[in-house]
Amino acid sequence: MYREICNEAKVVAGKHVVSPTVKNITSALNDGYRFIALGTDLLHLINGSINCMNIIQEYSKSKMKSSNNDDVKVYESCDGGSSRCSGSRTTSSSLLQHELCA
Repeated sequence: MYREICNEAKVVAGKHVVSPTVKNITSALNDGYRFIALGTDLLHLINGSINCMNIIQEYSKSKMKSSNNDDVKVYESCDGGSSRCSGSRTTSSSLLQHELCA
């Protein structure tokens, strides 16, 4: 009924696809929707952060393979005193993860 009313009023029908998978987007397009909001701000931030961390991890792996582990340092604890990092052994390439504990 919603799309019928939109068609009668000559307005583009819209839909919010919270989980933007190929299946969900294709389904919305096949159903006749032409204005489709994809995901949420938080979902985009989470996925973007995950993608960035994956890039950093891949870079770290390639650097570790090509180095002699000269950049290995031992940190007694984080500035924030987080027990997760206390006495942890980390590399400068994974320092970002270590600093996130503070």
